[in-house]
Amino acid sequence: MSKQTRQRAYEFEDFRLDAAHLLLYQNERQISLAPKVVETLLALVERSGEVLSKDELMEIVWADSTVEESNLSQNLYLLRKTLGETSGGEPLIETLRRRGYRFNGDVRCIEARETGTTENHLLKETQPAEPDISNSHHFRVEHRGNVVALADWRDAETYSTESVAEELSKNSATDEVVENGIQSEIIEPETGTHAVPEVESKTNKAAWLLTAICGTILLSGAFFLWQKLRSDSRFEKIELKALTMSGNIGDSAISPDGKLFAYAKNENGKQSLWIRQTQLRESEIRLTEPTAESSFVGLSFTPDGNKIYFLSGAKNNSIKQLYAISILGGQPTVVLDDVDSPPAFAPDGKRFAFMRGNSKTGISALFIADVDGSALRKVAERAPPLNFRLRPLAWSPDGKNIVCVVYDRTFLSSLKIVEIDAETGAETAVGNQLWSEIEAIAWTKDGTGLIFTASEPKKPLYSQIWFLPYPNGTPHRLTNDLVNYGNLSVARDSGEIIVRQLQTENQVWLIDSVSNATPRRITPNNSDGEHGLAWTPDNRLIYSSVINGSNSLQKMSVQDSSQSSLTNGEYIFSEPCATADGRYIVYVSTQAQHYYLWRMGADGRDAKQLSEDYIEHPTCSPDASRIFYSTVMDGKRSLREISINGGEPRIISERIIFFPQISPDATRIACFYRADAKAAWQIAILPTGEDRVLQSFNLPKTVKLSSPFVWSKDGDALILVETREGVSNFWSYPLNGQTPTQLTNFADESLPIINNFAVSPDGSQIALTRARKINDIVQIVGGDSPTVR
Repeated sequence: MSKQTRQRAYEFEDFRLDAAHLLLYQNERQISLAPKVVETLLALVERSGEVLSKDELMEIVWADSTVEESNLSQNLYLLRKTLGETSGGEPLIETLRRRGYRFNGDVRCIEARETGTTENHLLKETQPAEPDISNSHHFRVEHRGNVVALADWRDAETYSTESVAEELSKNSATDEVVENGIQSEIIEPETGTHAVPEVESKTNKAAWLLTAICGTILLSGAFFLWQKLRSDSRFEKIELKALTMSGNIGDSAISPDGKLFAYAKNENGKQSLWIRQTQLRESEIRLTEPTAESSFVGLSFTPDGNKIYFLSGAKNNSIKQLYAISILGGQPTVVLDDVDSPPAFAPDGKRFAFMRGNSKTGISALFIADVDGSALRKVAERAPPLNFRLRPLAWSPDGKNIVCVVYDRTFLSSLKIVEIDAETGAETAVGNQLWSEIEAIAWTKDGTGLIFTASEPKKPLYSQIWFLPYPNGTPHRLTNDLVNYGNLSVARDSGEIIVRQLQTENQVWLIDSVSNATPRRITPNNSDGEHGLAWTPDNRLIYSSVINGSNSLQKMSVQDSSQSSLTNGEYIFSEPCATADGRYIVYVSTQAQHYYLWRMGADGRDAKQLSEDYIEHPTCSPDASRIFYSTVMDGKRSLREISINGGEPRIISERIIFFPQISPDATRIACFYRADAKAAWQIAILPTGEDRVLQSFNLPKTVKLSSPFVWSKDGDALILVETREGVSNFWSYPLNGQTPTQLTNFADESLPIINNFAVSPDGSQIALTRARKINDIVQIVGGDSPTVR
């Protein structure tokens, strides 16, 4: 950008863009955006009305460096979310397919205002003066809609040269660094060859840490959410500070001293492992090359902080291996095979605990092993229907007990927290509340309580952050919003806490396959269609909707957009399908305290429970007489059918099957299938009502197990959703083995994922749920939080 440009400011709508300081204001309130995001906006504003290609924008914003296109996509997404539309209803930033981007605002150029003495800049690059403790005032940044305001906050802790150098010296002396990205294969005797991502060169590893001491810690992009809690004065104030803002973060873990955190990052359909200083955004380095072949989940630092353990395995395969990698990089090494939970390390760092489940028997067990994977010992075991939850567990600070989660498969919202004696396996309840889901759990630094992410039975769709005083206190909710919180990690020594914040946008769109018109959005909310879509015989659409935390099924006309609610209440209503005669709508609901099969009339009346099986993915037969579904009973999967009027279900197959779809002529069922617990997932075709496989083919790596599929109208192909480089499209897979063909060409990075879809009865229209998942890491801070205990 030229010096002349930097002295200007621009106004459009109710925004002011200060080019001199790279700041954006709305109604004179500063909006917190990273400098590169503002530079992207500035490039578009300066050429308002012109079309700028991706290459042009990349060259303007990142002229002196090489970055991936996903950085531009993320910047544009954040800007669209912030700016919205013009007063005339046009998007301020418009995407022109295959051409580029255009700014549509009415821009007025003005002279930049002097702001040095009147405005609080978060991006000053001067060295801060010594604080005047006697007259200090701290601020935090607080979101109010799309506008960010200033409120009280606490300054971030900074690093000293000595502490960074000492940490780097300690790690360099104890960990071998692999240079020049040498790639090798790791062989595990019982499971064969496992692909391990190629490792990036780690020459000059000290650079990423030493940059931390240069200049002021940048606070750009940090935001805080302030929550008042209803009880326990210790939690009158907590704050959530954003550590990442890219929206593409997976699992994470914080180091024992709280100074580093590791995380998985998703970019263009590939995942890689990264590490960064907690208080310095620009310090991140990549530990592994991006890969589409495997994932990185269940991250944990060893108690000495020198290594990161993680689970990885081929996509669409539930069998994971436990790996270890140095915080300075190097080749990951296999520690143990067949691990189903993140490792929970003992305080002495010599052992770790983990869960292992058996999908055939349904048995789940808690194990302890030495840090190198040897000396494996089973501590406790549970058989269906009373099982261990495989994911969350934490070793107590005194080393005596391991906290984990148990549940009753026959009862919804039956999860409870227990502690297992590490030596005897004896089990003791911790608290007495039941939960709908528990995502992650950890001890506070001093062992006086547990902090965890969980959802209540009355709000099963939203997982919040909770604190439970140990051993039998009353749980207190630390957050209360419509955002989900998942993976959580506590620094063993410092007590710092980080947690993953998850937001999903879901919109229902319509494709007219006859006229080939531009796809259009047809529902008003950003939480529509996530839990199911279906057409009625008269071409009306049934879809799930979540508004202010309440879930329902809606029915609408795609011609005039008129709609009505079919269900409402505190229960979950999902996976609808309509019978071909138009009489009934079949769906899954938690009205009877489990995911059971229900039906109702086409008008939403006369709801009737049809089964007491745990239901997944019901599909109605073309003659409207039967319903096919997959289920899990006593830890075993099966394919079943039941009459539209209910009654005793019939078991068709006890193979590992889910998501059955019946063919148009009702003679075949397609489903996701695998021969045994360690086999790769396939798509199999079975004769309707028979337990034999007619044909099967391997599930493409670009097809997720969570993705829906349907039969083509002629029954000669399957329509699947493939996600390539982070964007989903429809593909046709002929059953005669011919080459698959791509049916759509979506490239819009703002809604890249297809979560659900359904084809209209006459085949002329496709309703689909387009989605974007925004996952970032936040840190719990504040003097009244459990962080500082």
